[in-house]
Amino acid sequence: MAAFLFDADVIVDEVLHSGKNRTEETANVLSKTVWFGKATVEMSGLGPNDSTDHLLHAAQTAGGNLMVVGHMPYMARMAARCLTGFEDGIDIAFEPGTVVCLERTEDGWALNWMVRPEMLAKA
Repeated sequence: MAAFLFDADVIVDEVLHSGKNRTEETANVLSKTVWFGKATVEMSGLGPNDSTDHLLHAAQTAGGNLMVVGHMPYMARMAARCLTGFEDGIDIAFEPGTVVCLERTEDGWALNWMVRPEMLAKA
């Protein structure tokens, strides 16, 4: 996935992750391909069953592109909330390693693209 993000010229201004070691490690790997010169930032409230309120506020007020490395089912609920206004408003087919790109628009949020690991598997 990191190679895909690099090849796609994905650039972010901030990389957030939960306090779990696995998300920090993943954030550090991904940040080397999409973001330059800064450390990743641990953010509380990104646990599997946490409310999406805290991250939604951070995403709406971010001054640039934001990448979040988190857990299921939190990430699917967050994407659904951005797209529909409700955490259970739509099922997002996340699996470990999935990357979803949401874009802020005048009307809220839009799904820009989504890539699951099996889409990148070499034959």
